[in-house]
Amino acid sequence: MKKILLYIIIIAFMAFSGVNIFAQYGSFGVADAQSIGMGNSFGSSFGVLSLGKNPALLDYPQDTSGYVAVQFPNFAFKAIESSMTLDDFNNYFNYPTSKNLNDAEKQAFFESFGEDNGFYFHLGSDLLSFAVKPTPTFGTIAFSVTDYMAGTLKVPLTMVDLLINGNAQNRTYEFDDMSFKAWWIKYYTLSYAREIMKFDDDFFIKRLSGGISLKYVHGIAYAGVENFDAFLKTGANNALTGRINYLANSAFSTDLGINYDFADTDYKNNASLFNEPAGSGLGFDIGFAADLDNHIRVGLSITDIGSITWDKNAAEYKANGDIYITDLFDKDQQNDLENFLDDSSYAVNSFSTSLPTALRLNIAYDISKSIGIIPGDLILQLAYNQGFNDMPGNSLTPRLALGARWKTLSWIPIVSTGLSNDHSGDIVWTFGLGYSTEVLDFAIATHDMISFMSTSRYPHLSLAMNFVWRFGF
Repeated sequence: MKKILLYIIIIAFMAFSGVNIFAQYGSFGVADAQSIGMGNSFGSSFGVLSLGKNPALLDYPQDTSGYVAVQFPNFAFKAIESSMTLDDFNNYFNYPTSKNLNDAEKQAFFESFGEDNGFYFHLGSDLLSFAVKPTPTFGTIAFSVTDYMAGTLKVPLTMVDLLINGNAQNRTYEFDDMSFKAWWIKYYTLSYAREIMKFDDDFFIKRLSGGISLKYVHGIAYAGVENFDAFLKTGANNALTGRINYLANSAFSTDLGINYDFADTDYKNNASLFNEPAGSGLGFDIGFAADLDNHIRVGLSITDIGSITWDKNAAEYKANGDIYITDLFDKDQQNDLENFLDDSSYAVNSFSTSLPTALRLNIAYDISKSIGIIPGDLILQLAYNQGFNDMPGNSLTPRLALGARWKTLSWIPIVSTGLSNDHSGDIVWTFGLGYSTEVLDFAIATHDMISFMSTSRYPHLSLAMNFVWRFGF
């Protein structure tokens, strides 16, 4: 498995340099620029911007009897998130020279990782997306082709403690919370939304819409540690004894030119926009949106229900054995440990992974319609995202977001801002600007305004830009 992370990173930069992101996958995945600007909340992400979030919002806006919308061009990325800042990296690692830390510096280094330490990245591309609302009663139909790539690497704090402080006498180090997963998947999505019913004027619900997205998924690449159970215990003469039991899987499109050491294949790199899949699966999104009293809109959806079966160029890595180390920094012993892990790989017929299933609740309040002295259109939003698994881009940790979007005069940019917790546990401040005309909606935003202003300190830099062309009739 030592080459797998490198493969994924190389593929990411080869395949996605300068491409587009618009949909959101997983509870912490990237979204369109308009949503990112509002704390990555999406209660006002209508039409094609609703795809991957809540398909019921595809039926909005309601101010046209029919329209055709195309999203192009778009650009966005979220750089690697971590609980450690770039200043920390430079201070403690200071490549190419090493640094001898005193006790206080070791403690500060350990604390810089935080409880939810880890490294996360999100990339993706919108190859095609359009929506059509032929008549007010028919509803809205949309189709999209979207690539998505994400990865998660969590490092156990006990491993950090062991590396910086050495192995203390009569102590046991457990590494059960170590995890790594990364993938590249492609969605072919067909969506439909329409108004379900209207209610009487005196009822607190005014209008209810529903939507569904059906997804055919191609798996291009996957690598993940499915189970990791390991411990080390310090014995006589500070020797480390322990046991490791782990299971990992991987699968790669043959077009990526990645060959396993145990196999006699010689796949060449033929990477393109449409690679031969290493697996496939089905999934769907379902969502509802309701207009309530006092200009409040509530949306509820469950996204990415389904799974992928990886059945081409698939491998399993399995190890279960004892470990004996007398010197953590001895190169020969490091090589022995690496060989112990790598020699355990072999081909398998198939394995399955879940899609990044998540529940999404969003409340939007058009406060300017309730308070007449507020100029323009000011929308406040509250969002709750809950992942149901730990697949890339997803998390069992909830993500909360507060956002605002203020549109005043036509020649003044639309301002968006918000707060949210990111995948590494930090609170981020989002900010965006935009313009909206009868034909074009444009937005540019950053997921972390602090990073945008001071890239030397924070490694969470992100930028998003999207154009939506809409033609009403």
